Amino acid sequence: VKCHVYLASMDDYTGMNKVYGSVFGDRVPARTTVEAQRLPDGSGVQIGCVGFRDLARTGVVQPPRGSLPAPLGPYSAGVWAGDTLYLSGMGGQFPEDRRLPEPLDQQVAQTLVNVGTTLKAAGLGFADLVSSTVYVTLPGEAKALAPAYAPPFGAQPLPPQALVFLPRLPGAIKTEMTFIAARPSEARRAINTDGQGTGAARGLLAGRTLYTRAEMASEAGGPFEEQFRDVLRRLGTTLEDAGLTWTHVAHVQVYLADLADLPSLDKLFRERFPSAPPARTVVEVLPGAPGRVHASLVAVR
Repeated sequence: VKCHVYLASMDDYTGMNKVYGSVFGDRVPARTTVEAQRLPDGSGVQIGCVGFRDLARTGVVQPPRGSLPAPLGPYSAGVWAGDTLYLSGMGGQFPEDRRLPEPLDQQVAQTLVNVGTTLKAAGLGFADLVSSTVYVTLPGEAKALAPAYAPPFGAQPLPPQALVFLPRLPGAIKTEMTFIAARPSEARRAINTDGQGTGAARGLLAGRTLYTRAEMASEAGGPFEEQFRDVLRRLGTTLEDAGLTWTHVAHVQVYLADLADLPSLDKLFRERFPSAPPARTVVEVLPGAPGRVHASLVAVR
């Protein structure tokens, strides 16, 4: 229902599309594609996917023709998996001609218009979003993000967020956003913010599933192991506040400032999950946020 593609070079986007499209039939999943700073083991591509067993409860969201920018590859704007909606990564092009405004804040605003179009086609709104990942290529412009991002959400808390800096995104976009939403019938509880400054909830429990924001260490200058232990502590607090434990974790997303820290990450990950570890995705990102490691997770009761 959703795939996340990390490329070592966005120059491979066309070739990736050709191979990727040959795998799926008429119903292609939602997809987010970005260029990582580096991938483990010198890989040219890394792909993570979400599957859903009950195909009868899956479905593609099809916004009215011409209401979204023409897709650059084989992916659906959104795909239902039961009561959860996975949206493709979206940028700030205008639907009628794929024209792209230059300022980041205008790209953010139009990206959210495109997201809103997809949500509306699914019978949802911004209040139904439960997780967000925001990619930005220019860390120096990131201050323009928050004022443009918040308005569609009104007075409601922002969904848990990861803000990730990467070297390139598809086309000329400066930002790409990908979201997960859930039907209003799914009971939800926000795990409140704790002052890291994003305005987003630490976590959001939607039905049986917990989505967390990307956590960073409180002291950005310490050794890697110290920083990652602090990140795990923060994530553990969110799990506990949601009434869950580490055994409920299904996936961990890790952003490293330097892949040279991967052996230390592996060591601590094995300590945290000595048996039956969850799925994991690790990429190197651009410097821009404090600290050597950020991580988020998804847990299921």
